[in-house]
Amino acid sequence: MNENMIQIIAALGSLAAIGAFIFLFRKDKKKQEQIDKLNEIASIFTKHNNFKEEREKIRLKPDLQKTLSSIIGSEGKLEIQIINKGETALIDDIKYITEDINFINNEKNFPFKLRKSNYYKIFGKTKGKKYIKNCEYEIIICFTDSIKNRYISKLQGKGEKVIIVETKEIKNNIKE
Repeated sequence: MNENMIQIIAALGSLAAIGAFIFLFRKDKKKQEQIDKLNEIASIFTKHNNFKEEREKIRLKPDLQKTLSSIIGSEGKLEIQIINKGETALIDDIKYITEDINFINNEKNFPFKLRKSNYYKIFGKTKGKKYIKNCEYEIIICFTDSIKNRYISKLQGKGEKVIIVETKEIKNNIKE
Protein backbone atom coordinates (compact mmCIF):
# COMPACT_ATOMS: atom_id res chain seq x y z
CA MET A 1 0.00 0.00 0.00
CA ASN A 2 1.13 3.39 -0.66
CA GLU A 3 1.50 6.11 1.85
CA ASN A 4 -1.53 8.11 0.64
CA MET A 5 -3.77 5.14 1.13
CA ILE A 6 -2.52 4.66 4.68
CA GLN A 7 -3.21 8.33 5.42
CA ILE A 8 -6.73 8.05 3.98
CA ILE A 9 -7.43 4.95 6.09
CA ALA A 10 -6.00 6.69 9.18
CA ALA A 11 -8.16 9.77 8.48
CA LEU A 12 -11.25 7.60 8.05
CA GLY A 13 -10.38 5.79 11.29
CA SER A 14 -10.06 9.12 13.10
CA LEU A 15 -13.41 10.26 11.70
CA ALA A 16 -14.99 6.97 12.77
CA ALA A 17 -13.54 7.37 16.29
CA ILE A 18 -14.82 10.95 16.49
CA GLY A 19 -18.23 9.78 15.25
CA ALA A 20 -18.28 7.01 17.87
CA PHE A 21 -17.42 9.52 20.63
CA ILE A 22 -20.17 11.86 19.44
CA PHE A 23 -22.62 8.95 19.34
CA LEU A 24 -21.63 7.83 22.87
CA PHE A 25 -21.72 11.39 24.15
CA ARG A 26 -25.24 11.91 22.77
CA LYS A 27 -26.30 8.58 24.26
CA ASP A 28 -24.74 9.53 27.63
CA LYS A 29 -26.41 12.93 27.47
CA LYS A 30 -29.81 11.26 27.00
CA LYS A 31 -29.06 8.92 29.90
CA GLN A 32 -28.06 11.88 32.06
CA GLU A 33 -31.29 13.67 31.15
CA GLN A 34 -33.23 10.53 32.16
CA ILE A 35 -31.28 10.33 35.44
CA ASP A 36 -31.99 14.02 36.12
CA LYS A 37 -35.72 13.50 35.48
CA LEU A 38 -35.77 10.47 37.81
CA ASN A 39 -33.98 12.48 40.51
CA GLU A 40 -36.57 15.23 40.11
CA ILE A 41 -39.42 12.71 40.46
CA ALA A 42 -37.75 11.17 43.54
CA SER A 43 -37.41 14.64 45.07
CA ILE A 44 -41.12 15.32 44.50
CA PHE A 45 -42.05 12.00 46.14
CA THR A 46 -39.78 12.77 49.11
CA LYS A 47 -41.35 16.21 49.60
CA HIS A 48 -44.83 14.70 49.34
CA ASN A 49 -43.96 11.99 51.87
CA ASN A 50 -42.48 14.56 54.27
CA PHE A 51 -45.63 16.67 53.91
CA LYS A 52 -47.81 13.63 54.71
CA GLU A 53 -45.68 12.78 57.77
CA GLU A 54 -45.82 16.38 59.03
CA ARG A 55 -49.60 16.51 58.51
CA GLU A 56 -50.02 13.23 60.41
CA LYS A 57 -47.80 14.52 63.21
CA ILE A 58 -49.91 17.69 63.54
CA ARG A 59 -53.13 15.66 63.45
CA LEU A 60 -51.98 13.35 66.27
CA LYS A 61 -50.32 15.98 68.46
CA PRO A 62 -51.70 16.45 71.97
CA ASP A 63 -52.57 20.04 72.86
CA LEU A 64 -52.20 20.73 76.58
CA GLN A 65 -53.83 23.94 77.79
CA LYS A 66 -54.37 25.50 81.20
CA THR A 67 -58.07 25.86 81.91
CA LEU A 68 -58.18 26.88 85.55
CA SER A 69 -55.95 27.96 88.37
CA SER A 70 -57.06 28.91 91.83
CA ILE A 71 -55.74 29.40 95.33
CA ILE A 72 -57.11 29.05 98.82
CA GLY A 73 -54.98 31.73 100.39
CA SER A 74 -55.82 30.99 104.01
CA GLU A 75 -54.67 27.38 103.58
CA GLY A 76 -51.76 28.12 101.23
CA LYS A 77 -53.16 25.80 98.54
CA LEU A 78 -52.88 26.02 94.78
CA GLU A 79 -54.76 24.09 92.09
CA ILE A 80 -53.97 24.14 88.38
CA GLN A 81 -56.14 22.32 85.87
CA ILE A 82 -54.77 21.22 82.50
CA ILE A 83 -56.95 19.98 79.62
CA ASN A 84 -55.79 18.04 76.57
CA LYS A 85 -57.56 19.56 73.56
CA GLY A 86 -55.59 17.44 71.10
CA GLU A 87 -55.14 13.70 70.72
CA THR A 88 -54.15 11.33 73.54
CA ALA A 89 -50.94 12.22 75.37
CA LEU A 90 -48.83 9.81 77.34
CA ILE A 91 -47.61 11.92 80.29
CA ASP A 92 -44.07 10.65 80.93
CA ASP A 93 -43.10 12.96 83.78
CA ILE A 94 -43.92 16.24 85.50
CA LYS A 95 -41.10 18.30 87.00
CA TYR A 96 -41.61 21.09 89.50
CA ILE A 97 -39.10 23.90 89.93
CA THR A 98 -39.82 26.02 93.00
CA GLU A 99 -38.51 26.79 96.45
CA ASP A 100 -41.89 27.80 97.84
CA ILE A 101 -44.42 25.07 97.00
CA ASN A 102 -44.74 21.34 97.60
CA PHE A 103 -46.51 19.92 94.55
CA ILE A 104 -48.45 16.67 94.81
CA ASN A 105 -48.86 14.31 91.86
CA ASN A 106 -52.33 12.84 91.79
CA GLU A 107 -50.92 10.14 89.53
CA LYS A 108 -48.49 7.95 91.44
CA ASN A 109 -47.22 6.11 88.36
CA PHE A 110 -45.74 7.56 85.22
CA PRO A 111 -46.45 7.26 82.38
CA PHE A 112 -50.21 7.70 82.29
CA LYS A 113 -52.62 8.59 79.48
CA LEU A 114 -54.34 11.92 79.22
CA ARG A 115 -57.01 11.43 76.59
CA LYS A 116 -58.57 14.10 74.41
CA SER A 117 -60.88 16.45 76.38
CA ASN A 118 -59.71 15.02 79.73
CA TYR A 119 -58.34 17.08 82.60
CA TYR A 120 -55.36 16.70 84.87
CA LYS A 121 -55.18 18.59 88.16
CA ILE A 122 -51.97 19.71 89.78
CA PHE A 123 -52.09 20.50 93.49
CA GLY A 124 -49.59 22.40 95.59
CA LYS A 125 -49.24 23.80 99.10
CA THR A 126 -46.83 26.39 100.44
CA LYS A 127 -43.75 25.06 102.24
CA GLY A 128 -43.40 27.90 104.70
CA LYS A 129 -45.02 31.12 105.74
CA LYS A 130 -44.83 32.80 102.32
CA TYR A 131 -48.29 33.74 101.06
CA ILE A 132 -49.32 31.48 98.13
CA LYS A 133 -50.03 34.52 95.89
CA ASN A 134 -46.33 35.44 96.08
CA CYS A 135 -44.96 31.94 95.39
CA GLU A 136 -43.22 31.51 92.03
CA TYR A 137 -42.88 28.19 90.22
CA GLU A 138 -42.21 26.44 86.96
CA ILE A 139 -43.79 23.17 85.88
CA ILE A 140 -42.45 21.07 83.02
CA ILE A 141 -44.76 18.41 81.60
CA CYS A 142 -43.01 15.77 79.46
CA PHE A 143 -45.31 13.83 77.14
CA THR A 144 -45.39 11.59 74.08
CA ASP A 145 -47.95 11.34 71.28
CA SER A 146 -49.31 8.13 69.76
CA ILE A 147 -46.58 7.99 67.09
CA LYS A 148 -43.76 8.37 69.66
CA ASN A 149 -42.95 12.06 69.15
CA ARG A 150 -41.86 13.62 72.46
CA TYR A 151 -42.75 17.09 73.72
CA ILE A 152 -42.44 19.33 76.73
CA SER A 153 -44.82 22.02 77.89
CA LYS A 154 -43.39 24.60 80.26
CA LEU A 155 -45.68 26.49 82.63
CA GLN A 156 -44.61 29.48 84.68
CA GLY A 157 -46.60 31.01 87.47
CA LYS A 158 -46.86 33.17 90.51
CA GLY A 159 -49.75 32.31 92.77
CA GLU A 160 -52.84 31.51 90.70
CA LYS A 161 -51.45 33.39 87.69
CA VAL A 162 -49.95 30.69 85.48
CA ILE A 163 -49.36 30.48 81.73
CA ILE A 164 -47.96 27.90 79.34
CA VAL A 165 -44.90 29.72 78.02
CA GLU A 166 -43.90 27.10 75.46
CA THR A 167 -44.62 23.69 74.07
CA LYS A 168 -41.91 22.20 71.91
CA GLU A 169 -40.91 18.92 70.39
CA ILE A 170 -37.88 17.14 71.82
CA LYS A 171 -35.79 15.90 68.92
CA ASN A 172 -34.61 12.59 70.41
CA ASN A 173 -37.89 10.82 69.59
CA ILE A 174 -38.58 7.20 70.40
CA LYS A 175 -38.74 5.00 67.31
CA GLU A 176 -39.52 1.32 67.50
